[in-house]
Amino acid sequence: MDDAKIMRVVGLASTVLYDKQQPTSPNNRRISIIVMNKRTEEAILADGRQIDVENARDLDAK
Repeated sequence: MDDAKIMRVVGLASTVLYDKQQPTSPNNRRISIIVMNKRTEEAILADGRQIDVENARDLDAK
């Protein structure tokens, strides 16, 4: 996969446990893959500004 297509990689298994009673449980080993369309990505990258996702392509470049 092209590196430009990956926005962020975060590991939370040791800090956000599904099975808190057994921290080493296989249930705590997981990854999440979130697929976004271009408009949603642009909305997230808008740095907290409120925008209309339908018009995200119209954002001013920083």
